[in-house]
Amino acid sequence: MKLPNKLAGLTLFIGIALALGACTTQKEQWTFPEYNGPLPVINPDPPCTAAGYFTSNTPGKYYRCVFNNNRWLKYVFSCPTGQNYNQAKQKCE
Repeated sequence: MKLPNKLAGLTLFIGIALALGACTTQKEQWTFPEYNGPLPVINPDPPCTAAGYFTSNTPGKYYRCVFNNNRWLKYVFSCPTGQNYNQAKQKCE
């Protein structure tokens, strides 16, 4: 009778050890692609103080300032690829 009890105990121990081993996780490896593009603009556009369209500090962008409900709203637009906003002509070129 002692042998089956020892065998059952050993089987239970091995089963628990295998179950615990299956529950462990490996450390995640994070990799990021190399980026060689232009750096983002650090100098943000000034706050709106007048209505109109203005050249953004970000190349290829411009913005419109609108005064509505007692506050200034700024709407940002993009020029077509390779163009910048000409404030004097009020268009992308």
